[in-house]
Amino acid sequence: MAITYGDPAATRRLEITPADVKVSVITAPAGGARVSGNVTLTYTLESDLAVTASLDVEWSTNGSTYADCTMGTGGDGTTGLATSGAGTVHTYIWNSVTDVGSAVEDEVYIRLRANDGAAWSAYTTSGAFTVDNLPIAPSLSTPAANWFAKDTTPTFAFTIPTDPGTDSFHFKCVVYNTSGTAVLTKESNTTATG
Repeated sequence: MAITYGDPAATRRLEITPADVKVSVITAPAGGARVSGNVTLTYTLESDLAVTASLDVEWSTNGSTYADCTMGTGGDGTTGLATSGAGTVHTYIWNSVTDVGSAVEDEVYIRLRANDGAAWSAYTTSGAFTVDNLPIAPSLSTPAANWFAKDTTPTFAFTIPTDPGTDSFHFKCVVYNTSGTAVLTKESNTTATG
C-alpha cells in the first residue's frame, strides 16, 4: 500500500492506493484511431518507489465486458517492467486478429492495470478506437487502365495485399463488354493466407 502526500504548503492531501504502481496514461492507440493486425499499445507506468511491475491487458467492444488480450510479437511484454516516479513508457503488442478475427469493430477499448508484486492498481482505460482486420481488395497491376488489344487469351495480374487474418482469398473476375453486359466470369480460391 502506498501513502503519498500533496504539497505541504498547500492543503494536505492523503492518497491511499492498493499498489505501489499505476498505469498513468495510455497514449496509443488514440481515441478515434483505426488500427489492424498487431496493434502497438503505448502506456506509462508510474511508481515513486521504482518497483518492477507486471501488466494485465484486456479488450472490449462495449466498455463493460472485457477479455484478455492475446500478446503479439515484440513490445515489452507483461513482466519485469521498469517504473519511475516521472513515469516510464512501455509498449505492448496486441494480436487483434486472434481476438477480433477478420472483422471490423468500430468501438474497441483497451484497459490496463499494473501489479507491484503484492497488489493490483486500478484500471486505466483507453478511448474508443476502431479495429479493421478485413483484407484489402487486390489491385490490378497489368494491363494498364484503358488497355485495348485483340486477344482471345488475355492475362491479368493483380497485386495481393497482405491479409492481417488467416483466411484464404476468394477471387472473382467479371469481364464486361462495351454495353455493360457481363460476358465472362472467372472465380478462384487461394490456399495462401497472405
